[in-house]
Amino acid sequence: MKLITIYSLSELSPEAKATAIENVRSVMRDNEYYEACTWAIDDCALLEPAHKEMAELFGEDYYVQNGNDFVFKNNRTNIEFDDYDLHIQQALEITNSSMFKKWLGIPDSLAQWVEYEIIEGPSRTGIEFEVTLLNSDPRYPALQTILENAETKFAAHVLQIMGRIESGIEEYFSDENVEDRIEENDYEFFEDGKIYE
Repeated sequence: MKLITIYSLSELSPEAKATAIENVRSVMRDNEYYEACTWAIDDCALLEPAHKEMAELFGEDYYVQNGNDFVFKNNRTNIEFDDYDLHIQQALEITNSSMFKKWLGIPDSLAQWVEYEIIEGPSRTGIEFEVTLLNSDPRYPALQTILENAETKFAAHVLQIMGRIESGIEEYFSDENVEDRIEENDYEFFEDGKIYE
């Protein structure tokens, strides 16, 4: 009878260890991709612009100013995404319209004539504006340009959110997390790094 030697991750050679991690990652991707997606979108700051950007606009204490809440609050409701699409309309709650308009680049002097609606486009969540300023007003053309820029800025932000989700999924399957999973589940390996089952 042939004896088989079984190894823990720490006992493997560097090459076998890399193989073992990749093998466990493959099992995790097959069995836990939905959990990874859920984990990635469960971040309460997922929809908020970067802290540095918000702090430059509103001050370091903007979160406290806003009642200890994000301006772009993540309600985690019906976030849908794939390689190209992202739908966050139901998850995104704007908690401070004034701050949101300022983030969009709409000056306070014109903000009162602008209403917005977060909408679902065919592939991504977008924004639409309704202007109550008369088109005969000399400020009207400038406001239209501001709103075109605001729409572009919001679209770019949605793409950044998609990037954050993708990064979160990759983090779920990172070497560090895979090694933690190996330790938690007492995986054992053959000398070449294949999983002993």
